[in-house]
Amino acid sequence: MTGDRRKFVSLSKKEGNVSFGSGSGRIVGKGIVTLINGKGKAQDDLLVDGLKHNLLSVSQICDQARKALKIVK
Repeated sequence: MTGDRRKFVSLSKKEGNVSFGSGSGRIVGKGIVTLINGKGKAQDDLLVDGLKHNLLSVSQICDQARKALKIVK
């Protein structure tokens, strides 16, 4: 999750709400972001209005890795 629209390579509109830690936010989009090192991408990342920090879901990364491994086999 991020609040920075500039991080997205592709972005589609999505609406909803998300809860995290000690707060919640309004989802305004969903898409693909480039990771900070530029060597990878994260899919299904959420754009959350007003979010000040980027949040990473370890379980989402594991799920995506499993999908990638199934494709490679």
